[in-house]
Amino acid sequence: MMKRFWCLIMCLALTLTSVCALAADDYTLPEKLQMQIEFGNGVKGALLLTASGEGALTQALSTLNGTEIQIRGISLDGTYQTSFYALNGEEQVGLTQLYGDGENLYLRSDLLPDLVLRYPLGEDWLERLMGRTEEDNPTWYSAAANLLSLTDGEWEASWALALQPYTTALELWLSAYASEPVVNQGEQGETLMTVRYDVPIEDVKAELRTLLAQALSDEPLMTLLRAQLTEAQAAVYLNPGLLYYYDAIIDALPLSGEVTMERDLSTRGETVSTDVRLPLPVGSLWQEMSLEQNSGDMTLTLTGAASSLMVVMKTASATETGARYAGLVRLEPEDGQGFAAAFTLKKVFSHTVDDDTREHDVTTWTLEVSMDDTVAGDGDYMTFEPVQASLMTHFHSKNAKRNATTLEVTASVTQGTESLALAGSIKTSSPWVLDKLPTDGAEDITAMTASYRGEILDMLWSNLQSALSALHPGELPVPEENTATGTDLSAEPTTVPAAVTTP
Repeated sequence: MMKRFWCLIMCLALTLTSVCALAADDYTLPEKLQMQIEFGNGVKGALLLTASGEGALTQALSTLNGTEIQIRGISLDGTYQTSFYALNGEEQVGLTQLYGDGENLYLRSDLLPDLVLRYPLGEDWLERLMGRTEEDNPTWYSAAANLLSLTDGEWEASWALALQPYTTALELWLSAYASEPVVNQGEQGETLMTVRYDVPIEDVKAELRTLLAQALSDEPLMTLLRAQLTEAQAAVYLNPGLLYYYDAIIDALPLSGEVTMERDLSTRGETVSTDVRLPLPVGSLWQEMSLEQNSGDMTLTLTGAASSLMVVMKTASATETGARYAGLVRLEPEDGQGFAAAFTLKKVFSHTVDDDTREHDVTTWTLEVSMDDTVAGDGDYMTFEPVQASLMTHFHSKNAKRNATTLEVTASVTQGTESLALAGSIKTSSPWVLDKLPTDGAEDITAMTASYRGEILDMLWSNLQSALSALHPGELPVPEENTATGTDLSAEPTTVPAAVTTP
């Protein structure tokens, strides 16, 4: 885990300074679904929400409880349309449509007569929701997630070897800052030697520049990294031609003081524990970050003037078929009650092919959160009932490129007597002609007053309750079987035949 941490730090350094590349037929089922949508196929499906309990959230969702929500969506030539509605026999109830052209997101609904809403987005609306503007570099979130999700086998087989020269170089560099060892005793009475390293932040920046230059010319390492980044990310963050720019950004990082590290070593020279403390940018919520590894546990602590946040990872393992993480989260504000919880997160993945040549990718996540036993009964910490949550995704499709891809999802959250569950499925289908939806006279949501937006939400919710009150939902429908999507992933996208009509 410590080596993975340093790998992540190195990659984050690349992002501060400024889909996996697959063969034509080498893509996962989620990627196949995405590619079919990008090629212009439609998506059909339904969602069903069920809730039980007397809590505020359950009561707020009571209107949707047990109501099947139909979904239809399509994206063609830079425009997209998604429709949501319930069914009363053949009648569409509460038809609500989201649509746009990459610059604006529009909303019209039967529940809001004579009103069209507009939200200006520009390109990369998801990036904008994450705070990125068109002038910003590509975000690094997906790359960081990919690195953290590497399995133990992948790490040992490829990454550990590729990073060995850098860990060795760091050890040699750190040795110049080592203090004289101090002999003491550990918790079990064993003899330990403690070595402290105090490194000025300017020296850290200089070493980071050196390692960065070495990494950018290290083709085996760059090959591994590029496989975890999109082409846009790699072009910005792994570009040797931008080394001068990376160096300038490293020099300008708003950090001061020293990086300190303490190591406890056994009499055999083996590392028993490590504690690294790093200053954080001036003016941020937290002033210092520490990372401690001791007896297999890893503790990340963020310390600020008014509060501290501690995350303890007690166990962490990942394989090709699953992963398990367990630990603690503790927030201690200067004023008010703190929060302390223990968590266990598990993942199970399977890939199978049935007798009908249909591939199945099933991923199940389960999360359990409860109060940390060590603070049970302590009035300084808030109390809460244990929470259990689960999420299952099931992608399946026959292996031909034109075969439709289905995604089934089930999710649930339970706390005490309150429970919420969501079940649904979507499936790619042949494309259809887009509806002509209104845009003229649309009201800009960002220009509205808060009170006017509140009135619109109240109207939408009130009309939704009235529209759904007479419905009697049955079982969740399964999207109709389609033997093909109309898409050949080996061909270029084609225009939609005029004969295809909206379902």
